[in-house]
This record gives sequence, structure tokens and C-alpha cells, in this order.
Amino acid sequence: MSKSEGMVRIALNKSLYRSEDEFVATLSNQTEQDIKFIGLWIEELNDGEWVVLRSDTSCPCGAKCKKKYKCLNVEGVLTEYWDFKNNACEHPLKGKYRAVLLGQWDSSINSKAVLGKSDVFEIT
Repeated sequence: MSKSEGMVRIALNKSLYRSEDEFVATLSNQTEQDIKFIGLWIEELNDGEWVVLRSDTSCPCGAKCKKKYKCLNVEGVLTEYWDFKNNACEHPLKGKYRAVLLGQWDSSINSKAVLGKSDVFEIT
């Protein structure tokens, strides 16, 4: 776990979904500082490894959105949604997934900082 992981709590409205359900993630700042983040990512558990299914759920699938940082203020709470589509605008298969929140580039780990991860959820 990186030093930034756990800075944001990601609470989901369910743990078991069907593709016609509404997916709501509530992001809560767990620190004493404002946090900049890119967007909520969805990862799929595939052969024991987490792989990106959808990058930045705030950008409509198929769109070429310019990545803009959002700010989660101290003690702030924000809501993010997902349309149950992957980066290719297809609906995912049944399986296990998680939501991940990425922040700014962290040169100590040579990637974007992981600010938080949701509990695993399933799509049936």
C-alpha cells in the first residue's frame, strides 16, 4: 500500500449489481488537506489480476475527454457515477470489480498515486 492509499474512502451504494442498476460511489476525504484526483476508474478481476476496465467514469465512453483534476475538499464528500460500460462502450461481463481513485503523478512509485479503492463488488 502506498502512502497515499486510503486518503479517500470509496463507499458504493451496493455490493451486487445488474447492468440496469444505478452505480453510485461516494468519495469521502479522510485527510486534513484538499485532495486533487483525476477520476474514478473501474478495474476488473481477471485471472487473479486487477485490470482497467474503464478509465475516468466522468468521461462518457467513447469520448476524448481532456483529463482535468477535480478537488475533494477537507472533510468533503463527492458522488461519482458509472454507466456500466467499459472503455470500448461495451457492457462488462459477470464478474468481480472494484472502483479506484487516482491522484497526481508520484515519482517515488513511478505512476499515479492510488488515493483509495472500494470494496470488491459483483455484476451478475
